[in-house]
Amino acid sequence: MNLSLSRRRGLGKAAPRLRHRKVLPFGPCAAPSLTVAPLHPVLQAKLKIGEPNDPYEQEADRLADMVMRSEGVSRRAPSAAPAALQRTCAACTSGRGLCANCAEEEILRPAGANNNPLKQVGKMVQRAVLENDPSTAPPMSCTVPLNTVTDYVLMIPFTESNATLSAVDKMILADFATEWNLSPVQPMVRVDGFASIDGGPATNWPLSCDRAVAVANELKTPSAGGKPGIPASSVEFFANGETDRFSTNFEPNRTAAIHAPGMAPPTSREPSVFRWLSNNSGSTDPTNCCAICPVNLGVDCDPPNFRNGIEFAISIRDHDPSYSYDIKRTLEAKYHRTRDLPLGTSGPWETVSSWNKPAGTPDDGHDSDECLIPQASGSVHKVFSEDRPGFQPASLRNTYNSYISMVNFVEFVRIQRFDGSTYDDSLQQNWHTKLLVEKSGGTWSVNTSESEIGTGHLSSLDP
Repeated sequence: MNLSLSRRRGLGKAAPRLRHRKVLPFGPCAAPSLTVAPLHPVLQAKLKIGEPNDPYEQEADRLADMVMRSEGVSRRAPSAAPAALQRTCAACTSGRGLCANCAEEEILRPAGANNNPLKQVGKMVQRAVLENDPSTAPPMSCTVPLNTVTDYVLMIPFTESNATLSAVDKMILADFATEWNLSPVQPMVRVDGFASIDGGPATNWPLSCDRAVAVANELKTPSAGGKPGIPASSVEFFANGETDRFSTNFEPNRTAAIHAPGMAPPTSREPSVFRWLSNNSGSTDPTNCCAICPVNLGVDCDPPNFRNGIEFAISIRDHDPSYSYDIKRTLEAKYHRTRDLPLGTSGPWETVSSWNKPAGTPDDGHDSDECLIPQASGSVHKVFSEDRPGFQPASLRNTYNSYISMVNFVEFVRIQRFDGSTYDDSLQQNWHTKLLVEKSGGTWSVNTSESEIGTGHLSSLDP
């Protein structure tokens, strides 16, 4: 209070009087009252009880009301405890405003205060509707969590408005369930579903629930790989509605996140091959970035050359940008041919020794048929390899009437760490090709009924 103002108003001239006053709640910062013993006797005026509602009481009441109406003064009851830093509750950490409970507590805050989500309309205070406010959630099969967690071990992404798991994500969840069963900890697994679309609470809440349910069900009963599931009693799932806690962009917030204390997060493991997928028909995958792609695949896929083609998409789990990948290949090859004899005369197959290769022979002279830049695909990244072994017409001699190529391949991924050291992933891919080329009327062509390309190894490399 301004002292000069008090004296002008006469407050400093009045003798002490015992009367009814309003208490000014200056809060925990107010100085405690002290009783100071006088050093020597002093004269003290006799106390006099004033009349109720006298001018001094009216002036005190008026000043108390003026202080209480001033901006920045809290109307909450003063506390004897020291002033403490006030923290946002768990439900308000999404960054989209206060939850219902905190908003009710803040109704008494002045309407012009910073970060105030309330709007003053006449004498009515309205709370902004929040899309992650539990009070806006429609009926659904999920509950809303009472607390938040941050140390998720696995996050399953979804596309906009979608709660369907991809085949790759199902395999990853099945693998996670296996690791849980092998873990000595076997913790309670919590699945939090999130959403992020311009659809309002009626859309985002059920969508976040559907994503949590899809992941929880897959963990309990894996549909891929024939692997054991996690007991239902050890899996809980929650809907979190709309969020922007993972990113300011929409996509990273469309997810279901798994919390399993004591289990190592995927990022703590080195990258590894999760699965090989083969394709021996049509053309290469649109996301295959190899230098010569796109190319056709299958038997006799590259006329006028004589070749069979196959593509492999290799899924890498726990990809780390500081790691790089190279696809290595070894082979065991045998080539045979038959002489051009008179019509109706058949001759034995002869081995083309100069073309044959023993098992384990390196077959990786260039990378133009490989896409080694990891392509994001759901919860994994993919690299690609395509190969089209066979003959070129110029290599076939007219003194023979048929050639056959039979080759077994072993393909694997070599992974390089940021320090230059490497390791070969243990998950390999075996595949083979068989290509029969015959001459008729002086023209060479592929006998497609006797030719093939696919996964696995030929039991014999002899025709």
